[in-house]
Amino acid sequence: MEIESGRYNILLIVWDTVRADFTTPYQTDINTTPTLANFAEEGLLFENAYSASNWTGTSHGALFSGQYPTQSGVIGVDNQNLPADRSTLLEIVHEQGYRTFFGASNSHLRSEYGYGRGADTYLNPSVPSVKEGHKHLNQILMDSTVRASMRQQLFAGRDNQAKYTARRFLEFIKNKESATPWFGFLNFLTAHHPYDPPRPYKRYFDRDLSRPRSNWQDYFGIGEETHDEFSIERLTTLSEKYPVFADEFSPIPGEWSTIRSWYAGAIRYLDDLTAALRDRLQVENEWNDTVIIITSDHGEYFGECGLEKHNFGLDDPVVKIPMVFRIPPSLQNEIQDDGSPLVSLIDLYPTICHIAGGEPPAGTTGVDLLSQPLASDTDRFICSEVAKKPTDAIERRHEGFTDHPKNQGRQAIRTVDGVIEFVQNGETHTWGWNSDLSNIDRDMSRSDLIEDYQESRDIELGSLPEDIGVHPIYGNEQRERLKHLGYL
Repeated sequence: MEIESGRYNILLIVWDTVRADFTTPYQTDINTTPTLANFAEEGLLFENAYSASNWTGTSHGALFSGQYPTQSGVIGVDNQNLPADRSTLLEIVHEQGYRTFFGASNSHLRSEYGYGRGADTYLNPSVPSVKEGHKHLNQILMDSTVRASMRQQLFAGRDNQAKYTARRFLEFIKNKESATPWFGFLNFLTAHHPYDPPRPYKRYFDRDLSRPRSNWQDYFGIGEETHDEFSIERLTTLSEKYPVFADEFSPIPGEWSTIRSWYAGAIRYLDDLTAALRDRLQVENEWNDTVIIITSDHGEYFGECGLEKHNFGLDDPVVKIPMVFRIPPSLQNEIQDDGSPLVSLIDLYPTICHIAGGEPPAGTTGVDLLSQPLASDTDRFICSEVAKKPTDAIERRHEGFTDHPKNQGRQAIRTVDGVIEFVQNGETHTWGWNSDLSNIDRDMSRSDLIEDYQESRDIELGSLPEDIGVHPIYGNEQRERLKHLGYL
């Protein structure tokens, strides 16, 4: 169907917890994401894109406000509300006449935090589990999409409701009566720890793993996972808990490699799911009129810097993210692909405003990636921030753990000259880059940058909160979902 002249559908997909160097466009010797690589070849690849934080709540707060965490106030676990006096990304696009869809299965992206504002359809689902299916028989009988999700849980396994969210989005774009363009936001959580994607993806890059043929066998205790090379108990602890932080054991390189392979399998699952979305958009005649943006909210540590999961640090493994635009041919003449050296997740806010025909409000820190030449702006710097985090989830899993020395509030500034990290305890760290800005050179100090960027930080960013805060809980459903993800 033809859409209004000059108006493009926009699909923004966040592959939650996916770091850049586990995707094919950024690491060409791995085949985790052939679909993403195809999009990059036909569109726009930002080689040095960084998140505004190292966890979902603050990074999405930045994405939906166009501001860094201390600017918007979305910074601690108890400060996850989008600013009430500022239009969210969905609200701006909706004001431009777009039908809007928000889909996630992430407890940090709740309507109570403001993520439903501007959404014609808001979906943050909790599909009945197989074990609780008898409590939801009417929903299962009446809804084919719920039945499909239940079948997947029963046979292939859980994907944190990514495929369910995708199916609901496809229903949304099919239910239209006019040529009004649409905007879709999808957060897919499958790659989050414990790195347990549906069959056959957990074994995609790890053939030493054996698991029951169907997930129902897991539910009823028939059969169990085994591993030919390493202790499955240690691997499970490494994927689900925090043995490095708790000093419970030191993983050997092969164990980390195995966990990374499970994570890579989850990313391959997301790439294949994205390919299925592409195919459906083509069938629905939406493909040629749709801009697709694929990115992430943060990455993951696998022993780098002595860290695990995405706690505590702002190093490249947790803040360097993929960012790829698939551009329709009719829009490609508007692109200025100038090889921008450093871009931020907050830049998507004004960029999407531009595509939708709107203007970002005053106070927007991000810049429009499609209309401004950035490579010549050598004075630009980008920031990542994180407040000190509660450690109760680690304490519950590891008796005797109290805190970790790296659990400090941090603000990291990245420039074309180097990286400056300001720590809340008063420490300051600096590093240089290798030749193409792709990796930090930790043997290169750039202490000469501190004075230059101390003032910039004080002007641009706010203060990190002193209090750690606690996760707000909206009912037992959210509590269980946060526990599953290791936050409680």
